[in-house]
Amino acid sequence: MRSLIALTIALATILPSLSSLGRPLAVSPDNTLRSKESHYRDSIADLGYRLYFGDSTLEAQPVRAMLLIAEASHLGDPRADNNLAFILLNGDSTFRDPQRALTLFRRAADAGLPTAMAQLADLYRSGTVCPPDTDAASKLYLDAAARGLRDAEIKLIAMCRPKWIRTAPDSLLHFAQSIYPRIAPTAAVEMLRIVADTPYSISSTDSIPPSATALAILGDAKARGLGTPYDYSQSLLLFFRAARLGDPSAQFIIAETLDLTPDVLIPIASALQQPLSDEELTPGYWYERAAAHGITDAKNAYARLLPTVRQPH
Repeated sequence: MRSLIALTIALATILPSLSSLGRPLAVSPDNTLRSKESHYRDSIADLGYRLYFGDSTLEAQPVRAMLLIAEASHLGDPRADNNLAFILLNGDSTFRDPQRALTLFRRAADAGLPTAMAQLADLYRSGTVCPPDTDAASKLYLDAAARGLRDAEIKLIAMCRPKWIRTAPDSLLHFAQSIYPRIAPTAAVEMLRIVADTPYSISSTDSIPPSATALAILGDAKARGLGTPYDYSQSLLLFFRAARLGDPSAQFIIAETLDLTPDVLIPIASALQQPLSDEELTPGYWYERAAAHGITDAKNAYARLLPTVRQPH
């Protein structure tokens, strides 16, 4: 706290001319002034962070750097909030203030900064600065991943995989479908692999095991290279395994593929536990099985696999 008081005093003493820039933007309708203020804020935030650590062109000047970053934070720059929080949490003991860092991470995360979301999630996950809260951490990691921070998915998997293994396959499948393909495809693929490998007892011959649908979505992921490396042969194998297990979307996709390329399944035959039957090489066999579950076109097939993705008309 002393360090922040010292910074506040220093800012008031050394930078009095900047006080007018701290007023809310709403009081001035002048777009030019707003643009200049935003540019100034961004510039001192970037310079401050560079000055704190130093680089090949700048000698590290931690005190001056903190003044600049604190001023940018005061002017409402989420990146400055995040950088200041990082330094207050991990930097020199002179500036260390974990509770203030927590507040700043929250403010930057609320402003939509994915790096702040992930770092705040780290604090909730570890429980070193605030009480542990894995649910809050999971949500923040997902929000960060949805904004393009792929490292957040890796952290989410590391934290949640043991819990996912204990989760009922149908529930885990629904969760994976809710975040694939747009929010967190890598995490979704990990969940789908767990579902695909989990034995599941079905109550009737009409039921579709979660493992079948999981395999089908994994086939889509391989076909797109989403959350896993692209591999057409593996995609085809996954779709076929899903079709055999009774997933109607996979059955329709296999039928259409056979319509276009009749011998497409031959190369994957060696990877199958059961040999291909003559009827499995026939599109009509798979069309009929898919239709029994109401899947008669590609749009419906993918709408069932990926319910959160808007299908083209």
